[in-house]
Amino acid sequence: MRFEVDRWTGDGLFDSVAEEIHALYAWLAEVRLADVLPPDSGPVIAGLIEQLPATEATADLLSEVADAAGDALADVGLTLEDLFDRDEVLTFLATAGTLEPLRSRLITAATSSTAYRRLVAHVLYQGVKAYVLTENVFARKIPGASSLVRFGQRSVAAAAPGLEKAVDTQLSGFVEANIAETLRDSRRYLEATVDAAMIRTLALEGWTATARRPLADIRGAVSEDGLAEMADQGTALVRGLFASGRLTPVIAATLTDLLDRRSEDSPADLLSELGLTEEVLTGVAVEACSHLAAQSAVRDYVESRIRARLSAFYARP
Repeated sequence: MRFEVDRWTGDGLFDSVAEEIHALYAWLAEVRLADVLPPDSGPVIAGLIEQLPATEATADLLSEVADAAGDALADVGLTLEDLFDRDEVLTFLATAGTLEPLRSRLITAATSSTAYRRLVAHVLYQGVKAYVLTENVFARKIPGASSLVRFGQRSVAAAAPGLEKAVDTQLSGFVEANIAETLRDSRRYLEATVDAAMIRTLALEGWTATARRPLADIRGAVSEDGLAEMADQGTALVRGLFASGRLTPVIAATLTDLLDRRSEDSPADLLSELGLTEEVLTGVAVEACSHLAAQSAVRDYVESRIRARLSAFYARP
């Protein structure tokens, strides 16, 4: 038993971990992906994903993680400029502007939304009202405008408190009734002007305004109670998503297709293509295991499990 304990703790840990990973990669290099994960594993994996729990404790943990991350960001003072290269960010966003179908759909979705419609209506309404109050004769054809022109806004408010509200209602109705063509025109304008160059310009403006601001400022935008509520609602959304079972066939079909395409490839080669070479994985595993093995509670647990397994071996008839 002491031999096994020494292999997985102290100085023997590095050799044991390296030996096991080397053996694993040697085996993975000899088999195909289909030998380990055949295409029909897709539904099985999808079913396991569907069963992942999302409890209230999950939400609490997410809140704690977000809170700890906020403290860490405040201590370090990281900014976007520290994390990302400006030119790479701008190039990425500009490239997104060249994806014509996506760009067109986003513009259509934005200009068709209720929020956008109300924003345009509000801007038009304020413009018409301001135009009317200059006593421009051409504005008098607009329903309700003549009252404002004749009395002026202050006079109307003082002499007939309810009149301005009625006029506002008429003006708003006029704008709503005549806004369709304005919305169509705004969509055409955006489609003609929001290209890769414009997106890069907008991205540059956004980058200039935010790149040097500490990321910890984001924390101030959401209260602790609000963050906890968002975590609860997010967990409920995930729970409902998995419980519906609607996503499982999609995940299963996706995994099945990927496993089928790569079925003849070597798992070792696939891992290496992803940057997970034997050397990289060994280094990460040794560092993680060394940190764990340095904790007395972990060493005691490892020893107890080795003892239990060997005891069962020697106790067999």
